[in-house]
Amino acid sequence: HHVTVNAGDELLRKFWEIELQPSEHSRLSPEERSVTQHFEDHHSRDSNGRFIVPLPKKTHAKPLGESRSQAVRRHKSLLRFLQSRGAYDEFHLAMEEYFEKNHAELVPTDDMKKPVSEVFYLPMHPVFKATSTTTKVHPVFDASAPSSSGVSLNDLLLVGPTVHSSLVDVLIRFRLHRIGLTTDVGRMYRMVLLEASDKDLHRFVWRRDLAEPLRDYRMTRVTFGVAASSYAANMAVRQNAEDFALEFPAAAKAVKESFYVDDGLTGADSVEAALSLRRQLQQMFTCGGFTLRK
Repeated sequence: HHVTVNAGDELLRKFWEIELQPSEHSRLSPEERSVTQHFEDHHSRDSNGRFIVPLPKKTHAKPLGESRSQAVRRHKSLLRFLQSRGAYDEFHLAMEEYFEKNHAELVPTDDMKKPVSEVFYLPMHPVFKATSTTTKVHPVFDASAPSSSGVSLNDLLLVGPTVHSSLVDVLIRFRLHRIGLTTDVGRMYRMVLLEASDKDLHRFVWRRDLAEPLRDYRMTRVTFGVAASSYAANMAVRQNAEDFALEFPAAAKAVKESFYVDDGLTGADSVEAALSLRRQLQQMFTCGGFTLRK
């Protein structure tokens, strides 16, 4: 025989669970939940309020192999291609910005002794954008290039869930406002600091002068093209909004509902409210080390 007894409160709880809309956390896969928990447990800020986000790694991934030789070969091909297109000078200026803003640094001599399984060299390629009003060619790093073991940096990293609103939702909300505001976060990925232990997984080779030999550099900021970077950057923006929600409530609401990656499409019902929202957004993003453009 089998007897089951359900208390009244248990039946009521199940009823409300059926009627309740699923929470954002409940829709995540186990891997996505682990990435979310990793961010909550390990992110921090520096003395200027800028986020430091360690990248989540797989626990049983195959180790990295040697990757520098491939980066050197790709650099030679890149140089020939840029010179044939007459685009080297512009690409060089874009790379110089990394060093001038301390988004990249020389690899310290002591760290050059690290084993190949603890470092990864990112090959790079150019992306041309003729419609850009500033730089028309940008360097993009290839974190999917396999090392000698067949494993790339992206193979080691967990991606994480999407944390921003869908583009359709953002556009629909934008149409509700009488006064529209548009903005974007300047170089959003590069406004987030890498954990010190992750920097050597973001190495690359470059020569700042054609007369000098290739040298080894490494990124100090979250890098576009790396699988875990999108979640790290987007979550830093979202966390910054949550941290300052009491001080800047309208701006925090706009970030959660009306930002699609680094683009914000929001607004208000009056000019005064729109100006207040703009001030709040600028102040709140500055607190997190971000810069709003437009």
